[in-house]
Amino acid sequence: MAIIYEVNLNVDASNAKALKIWLVKHLDKMLALPGFLRAELFNELQPAIGMAGLSLRYTLVDQAAFDYYNEHYAAETRQELYQRFGVNFFAQRRLLQRECVKERLDESENLPT
Repeated sequence: MAIIYEVNLNVDASNAKALKIWLVKHLDKMLALPGFLRAELFNELQPAIGMAGLSLRYTLVDQAAFDYYNEHYAAETRQELYQRFGVNFFAQRRLLQRECVKERLDESENLPT
């Protein structure tokens, strides 16, 4: 069953542009790994003052794909990230498994007139 690997990053706002450039390239590298199906980058809309908040969400085919990444690639990726952006940098990671999805099919019904 597919899982979501989420990484939430907080970095000094002065490093945000460089971090975003690095992350966009990093997403391509992650998608080249076995078992990675989707990679998304989000901006946090209300980060702490002086900080930029970013969230990465990767969809993987299963736990085994994450375990393979974690064993063979994670340390190198984290080391590069901390070397480039380590000052005033914080990362939080978690694994999620989808429990339920509900979607509205016709969004036009909710638009204000």
